[in-house]
Amino acid sequence: MHAFLSPLDLAKAVGVSESSVKRWVDGGRIRAHRTAGGHRRVALGEAIRFVREAGLPLVRPDCLGLGDLASAGEGVLAEQRGEHLLRLLRNGSGGEVRGLVVSWYLEGEGIAELADGPLCYALEALGELWQDGDDGIVAEHRATDICLQAVSQLRLLLPAAAEDAPLAVGGSPGIDLVGSQLAGAVIAEGGWRSVNLGAQTPPDILARAVEDLRPRLVWISLTHPESAQGLGSRIGLLLEVLDRTGGMLIVGGRSHRQAGLPSHSRLHQGGSLADLAGFARGLREDAAL
Repeated sequence: MHAFLSPLDLAKAVGVSESSVKRWVDGGRIRAHRTAGGHRRVALGEAIRFVREAGLPLVRPDCLGLGDLASAGEGVLAEQRGEHLLRLLRNGSGGEVRGLVVSWYLEGEGIAELADGPLCYALEALGELWQDGDDGIVAEHRATDICLQAVSQLRLLLPAAAEDAPLAVGGSPGIDLVGSQLAGAVIAEGGWRSVNLGAQTPPDILARAVEDLRPRLVWISLTHPESAQGLGSRIGLLLEVLDRTGGMLIVGGRSHRQAGLPSHSRLHQGGSLADLAGFARGLREDAAL
């Protein structure tokens, strides 16, 4: 991927003239900066934002450094996305998976929609592969790595958060690698500065991070039942710190109801990444009032 694009690069990517892109830049539709020589340059994340909002097709994704998008997902109906993604993951088709997920995002799907839809379907099915013995475990681990790569690529396509954007920090007390990374990506898509501490981050470590970083939002991802066990009795310190710092905690994932969470004014629960996106958006809106 290219960190910065010239107007010509972006024009080729979306199939318009270079003068059109320059006009959009000069008119404020696309944010850009000038080089020392006075040339316009557009950050990749800003270019992706414009492509999504304008609904423009990418006719030359290679001009953005997104060669994996070539023919990704052609002819796949919306209701078939989960099954199609699952087949690619089981086959270890990393490049095709990355291209497919990015192409759906460029078509206008939000990260939360992708996570709650085809990614959730595929990951739940992959989670059952351990029953197939060692071969199934290998396939699951390989698929997990491919998913992590795809989500990382999505993060790279997001516009950089403003320096004064609110901070969010989170992780998972268990082995929820993909769930926590998806949560971080969803929050980053909402314009937050997002720090994913990843898997095996227990509540007391999150409490220390809150003390040090003072985030406005903290998330805990609970995809696997093992991650949720006993959590309700282990988040007291974290809630105490949030009481002092003024932050909010959201605990989510398909196993969140098994955590035995207490009722607390700074604790919110959500069963989906759409819930997380909505909660984070509400916090930002409240802060702007």
